[in-house]
Amino acid sequence: MTLTGSVRYQQQDNVPFVRALDLDGVLKGRELAVSAADLNAVVRNVRGEFKLTNGNLDVHGVEADFLGGHVTASATMQNVDGNSAAKLHASVNAISLSAGNAALRTAPLDAMPIDGQISGTADAAWTGSIKNIQARSDITLNAALAGSRAGSTRVPVDGEAHVSYDGRTATATLANTSLHTPQTRVEINGTAGQKLNLKLQARTADLTEVDALIAAFQGFGQERSTSSFLSALRKSRWHC
Repeated sequence: MTLTGSVRYQQQDNVPFVRALDLDGVLKGRELAVSAADLNAVVRNVRGEFKLTNGNLDVHGVEADFLGGHVTASATMQNVDGNSAAKLHASVNAISLSAGNAALRTAPLDAMPIDGQISGTADAAWTGSIKNIQARSDITLNAALAGSRAGSTRVPVDGEAHVSYDGRTATATLANTSLHTPQTRVEINGTAGQKLNLKLQARTADLTEVDALIAAFQGFGQERSTSSFLSALRKSRWHC
């Protein structure tokens, strides 16, 4: 990794240090290894620019190749030395589920029968404490389910999630969130926080496809405690 830029400081009476400091720079790197308790991955082609002027921080042009896809981000923070107001935007494109699984150290989803890519955006803002955060994320899934039996047919599965989060109430809201295959659609809407209030609706034109979906997750459910989801899926009110 390389960091280039400039630092300027001019002492002024009754002016906090950070307000009299000017920073600007560019961060570049061809490869950055990330090794943590839960994750082992490599970030490539890292780039970003930053500027700190009069106590205001601007980070822009951040991008990197990660988990087979591409990540971009930008952020601003006004009044870093006081009652700050921050905004963050990030996007991911074509992040590989299999690459993500391989990068996990402590809980790899070896039995997870889905492979594909996710893309999406996230925006967040808060004033003062980060506990006041307001965030929203829109995510799309383009993948396929592989059956647990040898020679079973892969089932295309697409999905989208629209999630907002209110840090003051610690509540996440799901709206227009769905998973769909060629013959089946499952919709999830509601809130999750101190109280769980989620509504699941399912529609299908072919109940045999539903059996295939449940069978695909069967082994994963036994190992990863997803049996409650499978039970809910079986008991859902199916519309044909």
